[in-house]
Amino acid sequence: MLEKFVENEYVKLSSKYNKSARVKSIVLNFNSEKYFYDFKKTLETNRRGEVGFLLKRKNGKYVVIRSKKYPKTAFRIPTGGIDFDESAIDALYREVKEELGIKFEIDNFHGLLEYTIYYKDEVIKFYSYFFVINEISGELIKDATQDEITDYKEIDYDELITLSKTLSEIEGGWRDWALFRLELIKFFIEE
Repeated sequence: MLEKFVENEYVKLSSKYNKSARVKSIVLNFNSEKYFYDFKKTLETNRRGEVGFLLKRKNGKYVVIRSKKYPKTAFRIPTGGIDFDESAIDALYREVKEELGIKFEIDNFHGLLEYTIYYKDEVIKFYSYFFVINEISGELIKDATQDEITDYKEIDYDELITLSKTLSEIEGGWRDWALFRLELIKFFIEE
């Protein structure tokens, strides 16, 4: 069940950007104590959720990104935190400028992912507001105001399916992160 402020924001976004935007509830069980508590601390100190944004370039390809700290095969859909005093739409515009550096238009608000994340007997709730956006102008990455992204690639829809398989096969210390990041891709391709 959505928290009231999240439900209100979802209704507002879906009425403006996509009346058929979905809500998907996801349960994840983290195995890494460190990843769970780092995630929990981030939620307690500097964000109430995140925006995910799948950028469609003028050539019709989608942009996926990676950071130098990720495993080499770990590309993902860009995301960024929503500050406590910020709306999801304001966070979207700020994060796209910081991470991608382009001007865009919203194609649609694809929907909301409501995560319930467990580690042993502890639980946290997390929300991802997911948008599909279209590039208008700017120079991708070069015009970004922050340098969080090490690399990006342009892929088509079928390659998103391949990317989801790659993320699902990551093992070791990055497993929980990969399964968490996989959910945005699955949300987009499972319509």
